[in-house]
Amino acid sequence: MDYAPTSGVNNMTNVNTGVDQLAQRLLEVQLPMASVTRIMRGILPTNAKINDESKESMQKLVSYYINRITKKAMERMERRKTVTTEDILWAMINMGLTIHAGLLAQYLSRDFEMATGNDGSPSEASTSTVMPAYPFGQLG
Repeated sequence: MDYAPTSGVNNMTNVNTGVDQLAQRLLEVQLPMASVTRIMRGILPTNAKINDESKESMQKLVSYYINRITKKAMERMERRKTVTTEDILWAMINMGLTIHAGLLAQYLSRDFEMATGNDGSPSEASTSTVMPAYPFGQLG
């Protein structure tokens, strides 16, 4: 007698359908390719080339990353309708991305210090064009 596990097949079909639906939804809400390319070019040397497959992979990765962190941050929002920086940092820490949350907090505090003077008023740096100091370049 051959017993075929039909429930396992149904479960795999449901999982595959869920993955396909998530993939389709992510394709609909991805960051613009121009933005992804601009960020990648800001990190790389001026003579570096980026192939289309790398850009698409990064676009999918970043879109998925933002989606997952935002979903986790929603757990902390309770009755509020606005996601705050603290919600995002909390979500990143609770997802095990402590190092990334620390880098983001450091970048945000540095960005705030650059944009305001000691008394909290806008400084000269905030009125000029300043290239952001991406924390990614500091790794490695």
